Amino acid sequence: MDQSHEIFRTKAILEAILLQTDIRTLLTSATRVCRSWHDIIQDSASLQATLYFKPGKEPAFFLKPSESGVRWSYCNHKRIRNPLIETDIWPEFFRKRLRSPSDRSWQVNEEFPRMDPDKEKAYLREDASWRRMLLHQPPTSHLALIEENSYASCPVVSQIRFHVDNSQFRTTDDFVRLGHLGDGVDSGYLIPGRDTLVFYDKGGRVTDRELKYAEHRAVATSQWLIQCDAVIFCYLSNFCEPRPFEGLGVLTYVDDFLEELGRGRQVRGRRRVAVLREDKDRCSSPDYPGR
Repeated sequence: MDQSHEIFRTKAILEAILLQTDIRTLLTSATRVCRSWHDIIQDSASLQATLYFKPGKEPAFFLKPSESGVRWSYCNHKRIRNPLIETDIWPEFFRKRLRSPSDRSWQVNEEFPRMDPDKEKAYLREDASWRRMLLHQPPTSHLALIEENSYASCPVVSQIRFHVDNSQFRTTDDFVRLGHLGDGVDSGYLIPGRDTLVFYDKGGRVTDRELKYAEHRAVATSQWLIQCDAVIFCYLSNFCEPRPFEGLGVLTYVDDFLEELGRGRQVRGRRRVAVLREDKDRCSSPDYPGR
């Protein structure tokens, strides 16, 4: 090996170079160069965080003392969304109809195009790497649930932190991963909207609901996705106060997904209206379509 290639045998230098590589190349081509490169990528905490397989060192939320004890406080540093969600996974998998009629049967009512058969085979592999990926760096495991048909005059949002069982991904953390959302989509508990990482529960065409709640979608993407990993529009949920079905053994579609995801803890004591401040008066009008 000549001197120009000898540098790649130095682990620290190779790791520094790979950290400057785009995520798609790092995930596919770089890991296949040789066993040495593959092992470095697998063993490097920094590279695994770059690939969204492991959380970054700095948490997105931390426990902060308050007058009532402790509460979750949000760090002000900027979070970075997994770029493959926007470019690949959302448009090419979540928003596509599987070719098997038995899978995602709910998509019959949605105008989703069929998936390319080769891509479908790759995405549906049991060991597909996308399933282990985090949604943001740093991750939160916080989901925003926006109840549309609630007791308020406008849709309201509850922010909930989940303690997730990640044994299927062989990780010791409790962060929400893309595989969890993929399972929710496949089962029909979650229907992906046109806005990335915004879901709807089963019931009514997504297109109609998106038109009805266009302004609330804008707030969801500009505000709540800054603090949470994903946003779910639902009609009612037992995970939100005032828990209309508690004790009755009734679960909604979104509750089925949340129950499978793990144990949830509401972060905010009070639910917050999911609209901009200047829109609150208009939403209180009896003529507002969300009433």
